[in-house]
Amino acid sequence: MFWVGIILFQNLVPISIYITVEIVKSLQSILIYEDIEIYDEEADETCIPRSWNLADDLGQIEYIFSDKTGTLTRNVMEFKQCSVNGVVYGSHSSNAHLQSITDMAQTMRDSVSAHHKAEPFFDKKLAQDLKAVDSPHFQALHDFFSCLSLCHTVLVSKSKDGSQLDKAEIVYKAQSPDEAALVEAAKAVGFVFRARDNASIVVDMLGKPQTYQVLNVLDFTSSRKRMSVILRRASGEITLFCKGADTVIYERLAPGQDGIRDKTLADMEMFAENGLRTLCLASAPLSETRYTEWAKKYHEAATSLDHRDERVEQVSGLIEKNLRLLGATAIEDKLQNGVPECIEVLLTAGIKIWMLTGDKMETAINIGFSCNLLAKDMTLILIRGGNSKDDEGSTLAQMREAIGQFFDRAPGSSDRKADDGAIPMQQMDADGGRQQTPRFALVIDGRALFHALENEAKGTLVDLATRCAAVICCRVSPLQKAKVVELIKSARSAMCLAIGDGANDVSMIQAAQVGVGISGKEGLQASMAADFSISQFRFLERLLLVHGRWCYVRTSLMTLNFFFKNVIYM
Repeated sequence: MFWVGIILFQNLVPISIYITVEIVKSLQSILIYEDIEIYDEEADETCIPRSWNLADDLGQIEYIFSDKTGTLTRNVMEFKQCSVNGVVYGSHSSNAHLQSITDMAQTMRDSVSAHHKAEPFFDKKLAQDLKAVDSPHFQALHDFFSCLSLCHTVLVSKSKDGSQLDKAEIVYKAQSPDEAALVEAAKAVGFVFRARDNASIVVDMLGKPQTYQVLNVLDFTSSRKRMSVILRRASGEITLFCKGADTVIYERLAPGQDGIRDKTLADMEMFAENGLRTLCLASAPLSETRYTEWAKKYHEAATSLDHRDERVEQVSGLIEKNLRLLGATAIEDKLQNGVPECIEVLLTAGIKIWMLTGDKMETAINIGFSCNLLAKDMTLILIRGGNSKDDEGSTLAQMREAIGQFFDRAPGSSDRKADDGAIPMQQMDADGGRQQTPRFALVIDGRALFHALENEAKGTLVDLATRCAAVICCRVSPLQKAKVVELIKSARSAMCLAIGDGANDVSMIQAAQVGVGISGKEGLQASMAADFSISQFRFLERLLLVHGRWCYVRTSLMTLNFFFKNVIYM
């Protein structure tokens, strides 16, 4: 009887069930690939399942972690405004403060177009100030657009016969669309980037050709959040041009610029509130002695065999000091078609969506409203990073205060007002009244997330974030994106999906159980590293709620039927 039992148990779960499951999942992946509803005619691409055994996992997704630029937006950058010497230039500078967040969100939805083409940047006042050499803003504008035309890694097209192209015929090729938009804006103003090689850059500045010797290029990285070039002018002067996030640029400014710092920061906040991507520009003159001493250290770091990247980054920071603020840029990136409707359906289906972006908090909040991730009846809980984890305004203290203030209230105390110094909140109620069942959204920046991901604060972060209807993490690095996904995946034992379009999203995509890559303008790194590749975010709705559901149902029914058949057989 013992051996009979062994034989019967062996037949209960035969090896053939594994083969059958793999065959069923493969057939379902073919159905996904052949679905005409998720075919993008403009890009001539369909959904490509790269992992054929994960089709049923699409029907079990509880959390979606999404990048913003190129994933929710179209990654078609348009230079809209700039702040130079305390003056805002751009077509929308006169009425930027007149639109509310709701009106701006509606404007962004209405402006979505499948065949959008960026228009050249033009501002009448800017043209007048550049023509008047005696204008108080002339030199500041000249330095600002010189930085835009020189501080980049853009390549320029060449004619077949080697002759010089006209200004209108020049086509720029850049690693990222926003970098190309900056160079295009400089060209439209009169600072035309003409050519480059390993040793020099040629730029026509207001009709006068200028050649600069390239001494060093300090590349942009996700940890540095800035890039710099060190150039030698024809006169022999050495100048450093730098562009990057406002947080890192402001830390490296020379003293005595309080007025321009405050005015530019206020302008950047205004740009961000209108959903624009901001960037700071700065420069610094370098003496021959200082550069020579630094160049020796940089050469040693660049040729070292151990920890080269860390040493190069450390030495690069030594020269990027005492900078002079030149101004700030504002670039618009429109939403993809169908994104607000897709997010609304996914939220209705009970899936929680987190947006992880490197943009400023104000920009991320505005995009959150425009794509329906945030609603006007939500209360926003803002967590900003403290200088350390021990002070009273630390990240852990803010999160605990938020939980106590908004969630752990005694019955009848729901109308208790926040004390001074509590977590900043914003009630977006249309009629000014309180909701019977209030909804909350957590917005946390990268510096706060750095402390929140430490061991003693992880539990509090998960407790607060999972109580909120939506979560936005801004100014985050690629490593932080991956850590957030791993934290929720392990703490909640949830099925997580990560979606992105660029190389900086690869770590996040690989950290989730299911990764989806968008084949966009930032290359195919995310698409190649993902389990599924799509061309538009809106296809995620059908991929999860149609194919994911039916694949899960089919696999479950097939497995149960297999066991039922074997039991009857035995």
